Amino acid sequence: MRKILWWFASAGMLYFVAAPGLAQSSSNFLIDYTREGAWRYTSVRETPYQSNGRVIQHQLTALGKKLNHLSVVDAPAYSQLQSDLHGYLQRLENDSPDYGRAEVYHSVLLRLMQFEESIKESLIDNRHRDPRPIAADAAKPDEGQQAAVLPYALLFRRQDHRSKLVHFVTSGKVTILKHGPTYCLVRCGPHEGYLHKGMILW
Repeated sequence: MRKILWWFASAGMLYFVAAPGLAQSSSNFLIDYTREGAWRYTSVRETPYQSNGRVIQHQLTALGKKLNHLSVVDAPAYSQLQSDLHGYLQRLENDSPDYGRAEVYHSVLLRLMQFEESIKESLIDNRHRDPRPIAADAAKPDEGQQAAVLPYALLFRRQDHRSKLVHFVTSGKVTILKHGPTYCLVRCGPHEGYLHKGMILW
């Protein structure tokens, strides 16, 4: 469980969500099947720790998808909620709670549900908002120049928040490679991906 929370906190969003790291670590929470003979399989009973961990993992995946969506309609709200969630998950990692205990499990799940409600409220508040940022051409960084971004900026494989997450920019700057109407192709270290213009600090 610590592995799941640490991965989510450091990679963000998570897609969180469809990233290989999550898929690989999910094996910690699935029922293990042991082959006995040529035709017969037996299952190992799930422990409360595994069962609770699987539910928390599912909740984190759902949060990641909603945060990806929020990042393109209200970047400042996304950045703040992502920061709060990251801090919460980091505290869980440091405390190493026992998720097999019912009171711990319900406390964590309740907090994650509160995050989900905050994200939903922000999405509802912005449902009629034009997702494209309004920026003066004079303030637009030229291609090849660096631009500062909001904390926890997301780089996607395609110009779509539903596409695979390429990189999670905790803080700092990116290099603008190409401008588009809504997204920019950018580079951050060895990573290249599409960044929604709302994440750029113009």
